[in-house]
Amino acid sequence: MSTREEMDEFIGLLPDNVGKGLEVVTRQTVPEGALLHISTNGKIKTFTPSVTSRTATKEDRSVPRVSTAPSLLGCLAGYAAAKWDVLNNYHGNKAFKGGWYIYDLPFEFALKPAVKLLVDQKVTDEHWLVTYSVDTRHYDPSIIGKFFYESLTSLTRTDNGPFMMCTIKVEVFPGQKVHFAKGVILTEGYWNIYGPEPTNNIANWKQTKAYVVTPITKADWAISKKFSADLLSHQL
Repeated sequence: MSTREEMDEFIGLLPDNVGKGLEVVTRQTVPEGALLHISTNGKIKTFTPSVTSRTATKEDRSVPRVSTAPSLLGCLAGYAAAKWDVLNNYHGNKAFKGGWYIYDLPFEFALKPAVKLLVDQKVTDEHWLVTYSVDTRHYDPSIIGKFFYESLTSLTRTDNGPFMMCTIKVEVFPGQKVHFAKGVILTEGYWNIYGPEPTNNIANWKQTKAYVVTPITKADWAISKKFSADLLSHQL
């Protein structure tokens, strides 16, 4: 079992300007006790901390990590490519199956970076899972749900550029729950979410009043999925 002392030792080996910008958090201090990761790939068996090419220009690259967030809205804001996955799918992107999987990653300790290390941290509430012990060389996740965009709508504005809205359909698997945004919990079943498309389009993951969240039936989900993301099932 990994210990807080091992995490403190890991931080102590980092450059001072990096280590001082990292806050250690536990499952008890994270909303709903879960850290989530979304992916178009439904066959990921393990996550290994690394530095990927998807980091932002000013984002710290010295700490290998798995990027996660306590909420689905935070994951979407950090992912920053959902609408492009959808739009590019219309141009023959065969790697995209029409939706995303929601992974829950087990952890004892995680790191919450300061804004100086991650410029959009207050928007996404991103947390890092790192290798600070033998037991944390990788993280074995479970899939707790999946979702797809049913629609993207561009709204015109008089004094500004177009603003994009979206309708998201979410399935939460039996016995699971998904923290969508601050204080908004999706229990097992099917959900419809309407509001701002999160890609560079929201103030932060706490923006709950901008979204209308309602439960739907399995039949409603199935009908929408048939038109929007039928290939999503093929990954399971």
